[in-house]
Amino acid sequence: MNLIKKHLVVACVVLAGTSTLFAQDTARELKSLVDMRASSLDGEMRDHGYSLHDTNKSGYDSYQNWWNSSLNKCVTTRVSDGRVKSIVNTLPADCGKNSNSNSHHNNHNNSHNNSSYNRNAQYSDLNGWVSTSAYSELESRGFRQVKEHQDSGKTYRLWKNNRSKQCVKTTSINKRISSIVDSNNCDESSSSHNSYKDSEYKDLKGWPATSAYSELESRGFRQTKEHQDNGKTYRIWSKHSSHQCVKTLSENKRITEIYATDKCD
Repeated sequence: MNLIKKHLVVACVVLAGTSTLFAQDTARELKSLVDMRASSLDGEMRDHGYSLHDTNKSGYDSYQNWWNSSLNKCVTTRVSDGRVKSIVNTLPADCGKNSNSNSHHNNHNNSHNNSSYNRNAQYSDLNGWVSTSAYSELESRGFRQVKEHQDSGKTYRLWKNNRSKQCVKTTSINKRISSIVDSNNCDESSSSHNSYKDSEYKDLKGWPATSAYSELESRGFRQTKEHQDNGKTYRIWSKHSSHQCVKTLSENKRITEIYATDKCD
Protein backbone atom coordinates (compact mmCIF):
# COMPACT_ATOMS: atom_id res chain seq x y z
CA MET A 1 0.00 0.00 0.00
CA ASN A 2 2.83 2.41 0.86
CA LEU A 3 4.39 1.79 -2.55
CA ILE A 4 1.09 2.56 -4.28
CA LYS A 5 0.71 5.80 -2.31
CA LYS A 6 4.22 6.85 -3.30
CA HIS A 7 3.46 6.27 -6.97
CA LEU A 8 0.24 8.29 -6.69
CA VAL A 9 2.08 11.22 -5.10
CA VAL A 10 4.72 11.17 -7.84
CA ALA A 11 2.03 11.07 -10.54
CA CYS A 12 0.22 14.05 -9.03
CA VAL A 13 3.43 16.08 -8.88
CA VAL A 14 4.24 15.28 -12.50
CA LEU A 15 0.73 16.20 -13.67
CA ALA A 16 0.80 19.45 -11.74
CA GLY A 17 4.16 20.36 -13.21
CA THR A 18 2.99 19.52 -16.71
CA SER A 19 -0.10 21.71 -16.32
CA THR A 20 2.02 24.61 -15.07
CA LEU A 21 4.45 24.34 -17.97
CA PHE A 22 1.58 24.15 -20.43
CA ALA A 23 -0.40 27.14 -19.24
CA GLN A 24 1.42 29.45 -16.82
CA ASP A 25 2.73 32.18 -19.12
CA THR A 26 1.91 35.84 -18.58
CA ALA A 27 -1.22 37.09 -20.37
CA ARG A 28 0.33 39.59 -22.78
CA GLU A 29 -2.73 41.80 -23.28
CA LEU A 30 -3.19 42.19 -19.48
CA LYS A 31 0.41 42.78 -18.39
CA SER A 32 -0.30 46.48 -17.73
CA LEU A 33 -2.67 45.47 -14.91
CA VAL A 34 0.06 43.73 -12.89
CA ASP A 35 0.88 45.66 -9.68
CA MET A 36 -2.31 47.74 -9.84
CA ARG A 37 -4.56 48.05 -6.78
CA ALA A 38 -6.80 45.02 -6.35
CA SER A 39 -9.84 47.25 -5.89
CA SER A 40 -9.56 48.29 -9.55
CA LEU A 41 -9.11 44.79 -10.95
CA ASP A 42 -12.77 43.87 -11.52
CA GLY A 43 -13.52 46.95 -13.61
CA GLU A 44 -10.35 46.63 -15.68
CA MET A 45 -10.87 42.95 -16.38
CA ARG A 46 -14.42 43.62 -17.55
CA ASP A 47 -13.17 46.50 -19.71
CA HIS A 48 -10.87 43.94 -21.38
CA GLY A 49 -13.79 41.60 -22.08
CA TYR A 50 -13.33 39.11 -19.19
CA SER A 51 -15.99 37.80 -16.82
CA LEU A 52 -15.27 36.30 -13.40
CA HIS A 53 -15.64 32.50 -13.16
CA ASP A 54 -14.57 31.75 -9.57
CA THR A 55 -12.40 32.85 -6.65
CA ASN A 56 -10.16 30.75 -4.41
CA LYS A 57 -8.06 31.61 -1.35
CA SER A 58 -4.69 30.20 -0.37
CA GLY A 59 -3.11 31.71 2.72
CA TYR A 60 -2.88 35.45 2.18
CA ASP A 61 -3.30 35.13 -1.59
CA SER A 62 -6.53 35.28 -3.59
CA TYR A 63 -6.79 33.57 -6.99
CA GLN A 64 -9.48 34.37 -9.56
CA ASN A 65 -10.21 32.65 -12.87
CA TRP A 66 -11.53 34.91 -15.63
CA TRP A 67 -13.01 33.87 -18.99
CA ASN A 68 -12.98 35.89 -22.23
CA SER A 69 -15.57 34.53 -24.66
CA SER A 70 -14.24 36.61 -27.57
CA LEU A 71 -10.73 35.23 -27.17
CA ASN A 72 -11.89 31.78 -25.94
CA LYS A 73 -9.33 32.23 -23.20
CA CYS A 74 -9.01 31.66 -19.45
CA VAL A 75 -6.60 33.58 -17.21
CA THR A 76 -5.80 33.41 -13.50
CA THR A 77 -5.10 36.50 -11.41
CA ARG A 78 -3.22 36.40 -8.10
CA VAL A 79 -3.83 39.16 -5.56
CA SER A 80 -1.75 39.64 -2.42
CA ASP A 81 -1.35 42.58 -0.03
CA GLY A 82 -3.99 44.53 -1.91
CA ARG A 83 -2.22 44.42 -5.28
CA VAL A 84 -2.32 42.30 -8.42
CA LYS A 85 0.83 40.16 -8.38
CA SER A 86 0.37 38.20 -11.60
CA ILE A 87 -2.02 37.45 -14.47
CA VAL A 88 -1.27 34.22 -16.33
CA ASN A 89 -2.87 32.16 -19.07
CA THR A 90 -4.38 28.91 -17.86
CA LEU A 91 -6.38 25.99 -19.18
CA PRO A 92 -10.03 26.45 -20.32
CA ALA A 93 -11.01 23.80 -17.79
CA ASP A 94 -10.10 26.23 -14.99
CA CYS A 95 -12.94 28.44 -16.26
CA GLY A 96 -15.36 25.53 -16.59
CA LYS A 97 -14.83 25.17 -20.34
CA ASN A 98 -13.84 22.07 -22.30
CA SER A 99 -10.70 21.86 -24.42
CA ASN A 100 -12.65 22.65 -27.60
CA SER A 101 -13.20 26.18 -26.29
CA ASN A 102 -9.54 26.86 -27.01
CA SER A 103 -9.63 25.41 -30.51
CA HIS A 104 -9.07 28.66 -32.36
CA HIS A 105 -5.82 29.22 -30.47
CA ASN A 106 -4.70 25.67 -31.19
CA ASN A 107 -5.58 26.14 -34.85
CA HIS A 108 -3.56 29.33 -34.90
CA ASN A 109 -0.50 27.62 -33.42
CA ASN A 110 -0.84 24.72 -35.84
CA SER A 111 -1.12 27.10 -38.77
CA HIS A 112 2.22 28.68 -37.88
CA ASN A 113 3.82 25.26 -37.99
CA ASN A 114 2.42 24.63 -41.47
CA SER A 115 4.23 26.72 -44.10
CA SER A 116 1.51 26.13 -46.68
CA TYR A 117 -1.43 27.49 -44.65
CA ASN A 118 -3.74 30.05 -46.26
CA ARG A 119 -2.43 33.63 -46.02
CA ASN A 120 -5.77 34.91 -44.72
CA ALA A 121 -5.41 32.64 -41.68
CA GLN A 122 -2.81 35.09 -40.41
CA TYR A 123 -5.39 37.70 -39.60
CA SER A 124 -9.00 36.94 -40.61
CA ASP A 125 -9.63 35.10 -37.34
CA LEU A 126 -9.11 38.36 -35.42
CA ASN A 127 -12.42 39.84 -36.61
CA GLY A 128 -14.55 40.49 -33.51
CA TRP A 129 -11.61 40.56 -31.09
CA VAL A 130 -11.08 43.33 -28.54
CA SER A 131 -9.02 45.81 -30.57
CA THR A 132 -6.05 46.09 -28.19
CA SER A 133 -5.74 42.30 -28.06
CA ALA A 134 -6.00 42.05 -31.86
CA TYR A 135 -3.27 44.67 -32.32
CA SER A 136 -0.93 42.79 -29.99
CA GLU A 137 -1.71 39.54 -31.80
CA LEU A 138 -1.01 41.08 -35.22
CA GLU A 139 2.39 42.22 -33.94
CA SER A 140 3.13 38.72 -32.66
CA ARG A 141 2.35 37.41 -36.17
CA GLY A 142 4.89 39.70 -37.81
CA PHE A 143 2.74 42.72 -38.69
CA ARG A 144 3.57 46.28 -37.69
CA GLN A 145 1.35 49.33 -37.83
CA VAL A 146 2.22 51.91 -40.51
CA LYS A 147 -0.83 54.22 -40.57
CA GLU A 148 -3.89 55.15 -38.53
CA HIS A 149 -6.78 57.60 -38.57
CA GLN A 150 -10.20 58.05 -36.96
CA ASP A 151 -13.48 59.05 -38.55
CA SER A 152 -17.09 58.98 -37.29
CA GLY A 153 -16.25 56.89 -34.24
CA LYS A 154 -14.24 54.34 -36.21
CA THR A 155 -10.49 53.70 -36.00
CA TYR A 156 -8.69 52.57 -39.14
CA ARG A 157 -5.18 51.09 -39.09
CA LEU A 158 -2.90 49.74 -41.78
CA TRP A 159 -0.55 46.87 -40.93
CA LYS A 160 2.39 45.59 -42.97
CA ASN A 161 4.13 42.22 -42.82
CA ASN A 162 7.48 42.54 -44.58
CA ARG A 163 8.16 38.80 -44.51
CA SER A 164 4.95 37.77 -46.25
CA LYS A 165 4.59 41.04 -48.25
CA GLN A 166 1.10 41.52 -46.82
CA CYS A 167 -0.80 44.71 -46.09
CA VAL A 168 -4.05 44.61 -44.11
CA LYS A 169 -6.49 47.19 -42.85
CA THR A 170 -8.31 46.94 -39.51
CA THR A 171 -11.46 48.84 -38.62
CA SER A 172 -12.52 49.05 -34.98
CA ILE A 173 -15.74 50.33 -33.42
CA ASN A 174 -16.36 50.51 -29.66
CA LYS A 175 -12.92 48.96 -29.01
CA ARG A 176 -13.62 45.85 -31.13
CA ILE A 177 -12.42 44.83 -34.57
CA SER A 178 -15.39 45.13 -36.94
CA SER A 179 -13.46 44.21 -40.10
CA ILE A 180 -9.97 43.20 -41.20
CA VAL A 181 -9.21 43.05 -44.92
CA ASP A 182 -6.43 43.13 -47.51
CA SER A 183 -5.15 46.55 -48.56
CA ASN A 184 -2.70 48.08 -51.05
CA ASN A 185 -1.99 51.27 -49.11
CA CYS A 186 0.90 50.34 -46.83
CA ASP A 187 3.48 52.52 -48.62
CA GLU A 188 5.25 54.13 -45.66
CA SER A 189 6.91 56.71 -47.90
CA SER A 190 3.53 58.25 -48.69
CA SER A 191 3.36 61.96 -47.92
CA SER A 192 0.16 61.34 -45.97
CA HIS A 193 1.98 59.19 -43.41
CA ASN A 194 2.83 62.15 -41.17
CA SER A 195 -0.85 63.03 -40.88
CA TYR A 196 -1.32 59.88 -38.80
CA LYS A 197 1.20 60.76 -36.11
CA ASP A 198 -1.04 62.81 -33.81
CA SER A 199 -3.84 60.25 -34.04
CA GLU A 200 -1.47 57.65 -32.61
CA TYR A 201 -2.31 58.89 -29.14
CA LYS A 202 -4.88 61.71 -29.02
CA ASP A 203 -7.79 59.31 -29.31
CA LEU A 204 -6.85 57.78 -25.94
CA LYS A 205 -8.09 60.79 -23.96
CA GLY A 206 -10.90 59.64 -21.69
CA TRP A 207 -9.86 55.96 -21.75
CA PRO A 208 -9.39 53.94 -18.53
CA ALA A 209 -5.76 54.61 -17.63
CA THR A 210 -4.50 51.02 -17.63
CA SER A 211 -6.18 50.34 -20.98
CA ALA A 212 -4.63 53.48 -22.46
CA TYR A 213 -1.18 52.49 -21.19
CA SER A 214 -1.52 49.06 -22.76
CA GLU A 215 -2.73 50.62 -26.02
CA LEU A 216 0.23 53.05 -26.11
CA GLU A 217 2.59 50.09 -25.74
CA SER A 218 0.83 48.27 -28.58
CA ARG A 219 1.41 51.37 -30.74
CA GLY A 220 5.16 51.31 -30.08
CA PHE A 221 5.41 53.73 -27.13
CA ARG A 222 7.44 52.88 -24.03
CA GLN A 223 7.12 54.55 -20.63
CA THR A 224 10.24 56.45 -19.55
CA LYS A 225 9.12 58.45 -16.50
CA GLU A 226 6.32 58.60 -13.93
CA HIS A 227 5.37 60.67 -10.90
CA GLN A 228 2.27 61.36 -8.83
CA ASP A 229 1.02 64.58 -7.30
CA ASN A 230 -2.29 65.56 -5.66
CA GLY A 231 -4.05 62.43 -6.83
CA LYS A 232 -2.82 62.80 -10.40
CA THR A 233 -0.49 60.41 -12.21
CA TYR A 234 1.89 61.77 -14.84
CA ARG A 235 3.72 59.49 -17.29
CA ILE A 236 6.14 60.21 -20.12
CA TRP A 237 6.10 57.92 -23.19
CA SER A 238 8.68 57.68 -25.96
CA LYS A 239 8.43 56.17 -29.46
CA HIS A 240 11.89 55.94 -31.02
CA SER A 241 10.76 54.89 -34.51
CA SER A 242 8.80 58.14 -35.01
CA HIS A 243 10.86 60.30 -32.59
CA GLN A 244 7.73 61.08 -30.59
CA CYS A 245 7.39 61.91 -26.92
CA VAL A 246 4.00 62.24 -25.22
CA LYS A 247 2.79 62.92 -21.70
CA THR A 248 -0.29 61.37 -20.08
CA LEU A 249 -2.17 62.74 -17.10
CA SER A 250 -4.66 60.49 -15.32
CA GLU A 251 -7.18 61.26 -12.59
CA ASN A 252 -9.62 58.79 -11.04
CA LYS A 253 -8.10 56.03 -13.20
CA ARG A 254 -8.90 57.79 -16.50
CA ILE A 255 -6.75 59.70 -18.98
CA THR A 256 -7.69 63.38 -18.69
CA GLU A 257 -4.86 64.78 -20.82
CA ILE A 258 -2.47 63.37 -23.43
CA TYR A 259 -0.20 65.64 -25.46
CA ALA A 260 3.20 65.96 -27.13
CA THR A 261 6.19 66.95 -25.01
CA ASP A 262 9.96 67.31 -25.48
CA LYS A 263 10.93 65.96 -22.05
CA CYS A 264 11.54 62.28 -22.78
CA ASP A 265 15.23 62.43 -21.82
